Amino acid sequence: MRTVGRAVRLVWVCVWLWLGGCASAVAPDGCVDADCPRGQSCVDGVCAPDETPVIPTDGALDVLPVPDGAPLDAAVDPVDVAVDAGQPDGGECVPGNTRLCGEGATIGLCRRGMQTCGADGFFGPCMGQVEPTAEQCNGADDDCDSRVDEDLGLGEPCEGVGVCGPGVVECRNARDLRCSSDPGGADDASAAEACNGLDDDCDGETDEDFGAGDACEGRCGPGTIECDPVGATVCSTDPTGSEAAGRAEICDGVDNDCDEAVDEGFAVGEACAGPFDCGAGLLECDANGATRCSSAPGGSTSPASPEVCDGADDDCDGAVDEGLGLGEPCEGALPCDGGVFECGPGGRIICSTDPGGSAEDGVERCNGRDDDCDGVSDEGIELGQPCPSLGQCPASVTACGRDEEIVCATHPGGPMDASAAESCDGLDEDCDGRIDEGLGLGDPCEAPGLCGAGVFECGEAGGTRCSSAPGGSADAALDEDCNGLDDDCDGRIDEGGVCGGEACAGAIPIEPGVPVLGSTLGLVNDYDRAACLGESNGPDQVFAFDVPAMGPYVVGVAPLDPAYDPLFWVAPDCPGAMRGQCLGDAYASDEPVGRPEAAALNFIRGGRFALVVDGRGEAQGSFLVTVGPTSAGENCASAIPLAVPGRYVSTTARRQANAAVQGCTGVPTVGPDLLFRIELAEAARVRLTATSGARARLALAVSSDCAALGDSCVAGAVAERAGDLVELELDLEAGAWTVLVDHPVNTGGPFLLEAARVE
Repeated sequence: MRTVGRAVRLVWVCVWLWLGGCASAVAPDGCVDADCPRGQSCVDGVCAPDETPVIPTDGALDVLPVPDGAPLDAAVDPVDVAVDAGQPDGGECVPGNTRLCGEGATIGLCRRGMQTCGADGFFGPCMGQVEPTAEQCNGADDDCDSRVDEDLGLGEPCEGVGVCGPGVVECRNARDLRCSSDPGGADDASAAEACNGLDDDCDGETDEDFGAGDACEGRCGPGTIECDPVGATVCSTDPTGSEAAGRAEICDGVDNDCDEAVDEGFAVGEACAGPFDCGAGLLECDANGATRCSSAPGGSTSPASPEVCDGADDDCDGAVDEGLGLGEPCEGALPCDGGVFECGPGGRIICSTDPGGSAEDGVERCNGRDDDCDGVSDEGIELGQPCPSLGQCPASVTACGRDEEIVCATHPGGPMDASAAESCDGLDEDCDGRIDEGLGLGDPCEAPGLCGAGVFECGEAGGTRCSSAPGGSADAALDEDCNGLDDDCDGRIDEGGVCGGEACAGAIPIEPGVPVLGSTLGLVNDYDRAACLGESNGPDQVFAFDVPAMGPYVVGVAPLDPAYDPLFWVAPDCPGAMRGQCLGDAYASDEPVGRPEAAALNFIRGGRFALVVDGRGEAQGSFLVTVGPTSAGENCASAIPLAVPGRYVSTTARRQANAAVQGCTGVPTVGPDLLFRIELAEAARVRLTATSGARARLALAVSSDCAALGDSCVAGAVAERAGDLVELELDLEAGAWTVLVDHPVNTGGPFLLEAARVE
């Protein structure tokens, strides 16, 4: 009987699990209640529905009959199956017997009920029946239609509260939904609330708990609490607040900027030296809010006094005996034709021909005056004697100079001074006996482009130049080549059409995955009204590439000049490009100036295609181009080779998220990604830089084992904001290394990856 009862019960379990089959209800090694799904319990090692009827087995029934040819779900509705062979007709029953009752089948959470035959010979009420209810967000089939959580929008895109950003709809509980990026969600992007004008914790409130907007008493009067630039709170009337009542601090003994400090930043009280002969003092405030030395004129300890005729700078202004008329003509007391005013004994002003004056010494000076009062000026002084040239000053005769010295009339200080400012030309223009002094000749310098180091030397028009620059004595300039470098050292890269691609006939070939340099500098505007771009007046360059078969192909263009904004389009062939035809959707620049551009374009056939790179408006510049299949870089087997040094432009848009290196970057990398492979013949220090479009936030990681990126990651970094570049610099041993370009969010976009050796 026990064996037969267990068999019958197992049949009911199999009937109840009609979608999954009987085998799914029996654990290989038995079960416990925790092993069973909701609405089931473990009975004799088998997961069975709660309140499963126990059918008496008196030998009349061993298993439930299923009509021949009936589907499996016929077994879950045993309305027509006799549960007691001794049940009388007319609704009476054998006391203690049971039978299933209720409508429907055991689907989702729905259950048939059970009736028990009472002592009166009739079945009692239907017990334990579970009927369909409205669908709830609980991972179960509440309305018993074989679907779970349908019509709730789960998985659809949504926007989280505050800064939590994009996510997908998911269950919060049985009643409510939420965005996965909201607090508690699978992609919870919330953070602790900071005082920054943003809803950081994504609760629908901004800067709560910081008291923003509450009244406060600032150092400069009443105001309201607000956030300052570093995330702290400040009263709006404080010096850093939006309603700051303070002023810039001036030196006046008052707290002008309301920071509880007076005259800060003016070093009041520190030692100083007064001007000229005024001596040492201390810094103090002046009447204009600035500082002065206390010993300066007008200062609190100034020794300055009105100027007197004593040969000293009495008023500390750098001039001696100024304003006293010294040197002006006067009639003295001695019998000569007058003299000049000068200082006499005791600070008196006297005429030089007065008693005690300088003319009394009888010494004639070279000044055009009769200093010795003998009726002759400048006698005994050899004036008018021939004198040689000096530098660029020609030969002349001796004459009196500015300081009563005898000079050559054409030399510096002479009445016919022919000297000039020194120019870099190998001549002595200032007539001081030196050539090209003070111009830095021979000092080290760096010429532009590849010309490199040199020394300063004279250039054209009397100026200087670096010796390694074009035209210099060690001119290192080369003919411009298409290599992304300034070979001719003129500050421009790949100009003059050296890269080719002027028109269809000279289209530059591009191999899949091989970066190619281009430049529109020096080219002309051949295709200025492309149907896909509208008007584009800048010079353009033409490339040609082959697509093996229909499917997506990536085209990327990265400007090498931060001021260049490239546009590009793909045409079915080069004549088509000339006619303004485009492949599929028109593609124009949607990234800011200086940012990489890329698109995964769908090709409906294989063959040769033309790529035209233009510029917004009349812009021109140099750039990098890469084309290749979207399969490149999708996994370890297709990792894209990256040389060191080397560059590659592409996009992660329309790609899969295959890798994750959270332990290396500090945040989950859940976005679409690309894999690159670096082969090093010897150990080197390598710098990796990834520049993204303005809308993508990049992550960059380096691993020693592509098959186990997360476990073998040696370095990683994540951009703080969308559009920021990411850089890694690290020492790598010889061998193969994997570089992962990824994103911490689901959004992908264009990027330029650069690798360089660090010496």
